[in-house]
Amino acid sequence: MNCLLKKHLYYFLILGTLCAHAQSWPTVRYTPREGLPGMQCMSIFRDSRGVAWVATKSGLSRFNGERFENFFVKDGLFTDYVHVVGEDSKGYLWFCNDFRGLLRFDGQVFKKYRLPVAESFAATIGQNDEIIAVCHSTHKPYHVVGDTILPLRWRNVPPRFYTHNGGLFYHKTSQSYLCRIGDSVFVYKNQQLRFLAVGYTYSKFAHGDIHLNTYDNRPLGAVNHARWDGQTFQYFLTTKNNGQPEVRHTLPYDFVFTHANRTYLLHRNSRNYEVISDYYVNAVEYGGTPDQPTAIRYLATEKGLLGLVKNGFKNFTEAQVPYAWSVAEDRHGHYHFANFGHSLQKFDGQTLSTIKDPTVLASQYWYYNALRDQRGNLWLPRGKGLLRYDGAHWQAINLSTGPDSLAFCMAEHKTQNTLVVGSTKGLYFVENRPPFRSRYQTGPEPIYQNNPMSVAIAPDGAYWFSGYGVARYDSLKHRTVFYNRDNDKLPTGGVVCLFFDKAGTLWAGSVRKGLFRYNPQKDNFERVFSDWLDGMVPFVAQFDDTHLLVADFNNLYVVPLLNPKEKVRCFNHNNGFMGVEPGQLGSYRDSKGKIWITSGTVLSVLDPAQLDLRPRTLQARITHVSQADTLPLRLPFVGKTQTVALPFGQNSVSFTVEAVGEDKPFASQYSYRVAGFADKWSDWQTQNVVALTNLPNGTFMLEVKARRGLLAAETAVMALPFKISVWFWQSPNFYKYASLLGLLLVAGMAYFWQRDRKKQKHIVTQQKNLEDRERDVRFLQIQTIQAQMNPHFTFNVLGTIQHLIANNDTEKANENLLKLSNLMRSYLESSMLNDEKNGSLYASEIPLAREIELLKMYVEFEQLQYEDQFTYQLTVDGKLNTENYRIPPLIIQPFVENAIKHGLLYKKTAGNLEIRFVAIDAETLLCTIEDDGVGRAAAREVQANSLRKYKSRGTGLVEKRKTLLNEMGYDIDIQTDDRLEGGTVVTIKIGYAA
Repeated sequence: MNCLLKKHLYYFLILGTLCAHAQSWPTVRYTPREGLPGMQCMSIFRDSRGVAWVATKSGLSRFNGERFENFFVKDGLFTDYVHVVGEDSKGYLWFCNDFRGLLRFDGQVFKKYRLPVAESFAATIGQNDEIIAVCHSTHKPYHVVGDTILPLRWRNVPPRFYTHNGGLFYHKTSQSYLCRIGDSVFVYKNQQLRFLAVGYTYSKFAHGDIHLNTYDNRPLGAVNHARWDGQTFQYFLTTKNNGQPEVRHTLPYDFVFTHANRTYLLHRNSRNYEVISDYYVNAVEYGGTPDQPTAIRYLATEKGLLGLVKNGFKNFTEAQVPYAWSVAEDRHGHYHFANFGHSLQKFDGQTLSTIKDPTVLASQYWYYNALRDQRGNLWLPRGKGLLRYDGAHWQAINLSTGPDSLAFCMAEHKTQNTLVVGSTKGLYFVENRPPFRSRYQTGPEPIYQNNPMSVAIAPDGAYWFSGYGVARYDSLKHRTVFYNRDNDKLPTGGVVCLFFDKAGTLWAGSVRKGLFRYNPQKDNFERVFSDWLDGMVPFVAQFDDTHLLVADFNNLYVVPLLNPKEKVRCFNHNNGFMGVEPGQLGSYRDSKGKIWITSGTVLSVLDPAQLDLRPRTLQARITHVSQADTLPLRLPFVGKTQTVALPFGQNSVSFTVEAVGEDKPFASQYSYRVAGFADKWSDWQTQNVVALTNLPNGTFMLEVKARRGLLAAETAVMALPFKISVWFWQSPNFYKYASLLGLLLVAGMAYFWQRDRKKQKHIVTQQKNLEDRERDVRFLQIQTIQAQMNPHFTFNVLGTIQHLIANNDTEKANENLLKLSNLMRSYLESSMLNDEKNGSLYASEIPLAREIELLKMYVEFEQLQYEDQFTYQLTVDGKLNTENYRIPPLIIQPFVENAIKHGLLYKKTAGNLEIRFVAIDAETLLCTIEDDGVGRAAAREVQANSLRKYKSRGTGLVEKRKTLLNEMGYDIDIQTDDRLEGGTVVTIKIGYAA
């Protein structure tokens, strides 16, 4: 009887355990299909670089959270059966190869340390990085010294104290060793041995503590678990083969243990534990710290590697909850799962059961948006009307006023005490009081003809519903406003969900174009998050006061509403959310604040308070380098990375990159650039190989950065220098440069040919221009002499001569007539250019003496006409040789004429004219023409009031001649100034250009 009672009690306890742990922690399973070398994982270790090393019976695997890289005998192992020892302070990794020896890995090669005997052993990394190995059968310790393994001698320790099941552990914090002597555990420190406990074996490390266990010989076979933190020894857990685990003390961190071939998670600072796997766990990787553990905890099992995700998500399997389309909580805190095509289920927090009520069993076609009204009654939509539960009885509510009674989705209008139900081509408005009368509403608009798919109640009491577009219905005014593509108020067609957040903002999830937000100022819908959210958005929910929970077909997004700098977090099967294709309108927030999420696979429950939104760090790394036709060469991770020098003649190289870290909802993406060659960052790519081809000579810096996808922040940049050495004709730009050089040579030849041709043409043109200018000068000189020989001057002079003849002063008349003929002949001669062959403009120059002679004759004739009107003085610098100094003719005379005609003749009293010639240097002459006449202003006034206006053209012609002569090599400058006492000074400088 007692045995039978014990047997029933045993089955009751097992059944109670199954029921109590209906919700499972999400786990990701990795097998050889995902890249593991074998199923049986013996140990696991996460190094300082964030990489997980998994030791199996079939090889060693390196896992960066995304890809596996495997090592076998051909890569340097003794055998494929390995165990992880750990990492020393230099960054080297150490492994045990059973029956052979130890391996040290620097990231590039395995260094072998062979034991003196071929037997199984255990190893630990001790004080000052001492590597100690303990043989199981000979009970002898060894340690690594230099490049070999030598026997180890400790003081005060028996030479044969290690049992077959024992080993040696080093506790880093206390700088002490735990070792076995007989059936007891001792602590060895400072060459002293201290007793710790009896009958314990070592199990594992956890956050710096060593965990031990022992097996009782009592009938129930109890296993005692103890913790040693370097100072104290404490029992904290006892397990029995036919009973539940008993927690005796709490731990400051989560602890994973195996009992009866099942794996449990004991929560930190708690006596609560849960089943997380039906697999036996050989080892657990305890990454991070107790306060902030790693996002995914890896478990080495006999059936592959498990990644345990503890971040707020749990789920019911498909076997437990077949296909939940809707979830709702009743007034008793019990949950009801409406599974499409299956019976309604009830979960009371411990037990999951099927509801057997006949009213409930009458239907298996359940739909969306089950709810609990403000009175605590439960309402479930189904294929034939509604199902109401008041906490004690189930009642079917028919919808008979429309074409059929389909209840597709629903919402509660609390102020009007009404339920609005989306149905076939219309809406039902159901009074939430007996006898639950309903009113059906439809219309010709497309939103009715294509069935409403979602309903929501606005804070102002308006009804909103969606389908083909969105509509807002005011029940008091019986007025409906439509939003669709036809009226440009909604840039999409189908809308499957509507949601009002706590701030009153309306969100709309579309069938194909992502998420939209209603803008009340513009009275339209605007698309948001279009850069990363596309396709169907089946539901939107409130995550917390400052975040939304948004779903697409594969992912859940926690979207910040207030802080634009905060990154959107994504969750899927890689980091906790195990559902595939979240259900339409498939979120429900219960009274405890948890969010239930339906999907095409599992039913998930999310506790927002447990979801860690802090971003996990990610590091970009360059792991391999390979040249053409060679296998990739690993880069060492120990020591400073040197410049990678490619073999001479190789200018194409590939680099393998990776992103090390956790919480990767998306495949890592990489961007790179080659500083000094191509400084622009490449487009983001998911391929983890950077291929560079046709590089020139030189040393370059490859820079790589990574991210988890579009939503994640970029990593810090990793840089690797490398050197290229090739023949100059192998340079990628050789042919381009050679072609460019050829073009430059051709262009140079064409340039010089064109320049010579242009030069010849310029000479011809210049000669022609010179001839043209000389012709212009000749013309101007002729015009100048014509100006000087104007009829008025000639007539006056002849009249004066005639007067002399009439007065019988024949001799003087003949003398002046001879002077006049000489003057006119001199003017004509001075205006002509030399006609000799190869003659130039300079050939027409006249001696200064001739110019002075002409000036004297001209002035004397003017005195002859205007007797007693003025006197003149002409002075020449004694250093000036008037016969040798030559000047262009008719430059000075027009200004002398101006001084007489416009300055002295307008004066009421006799005036004076002074002409001075001074030599500045051997080639430059300075001539000054100064008169004490009326001045330029008074002369202009007299001219303006004169009936017979005299205008001298000579000075204007001289100015034009001056410009031409200066262009042809002269340096002639003419400056006219007013005298302070009245009169004018003209200064003429005649020289040659430098």
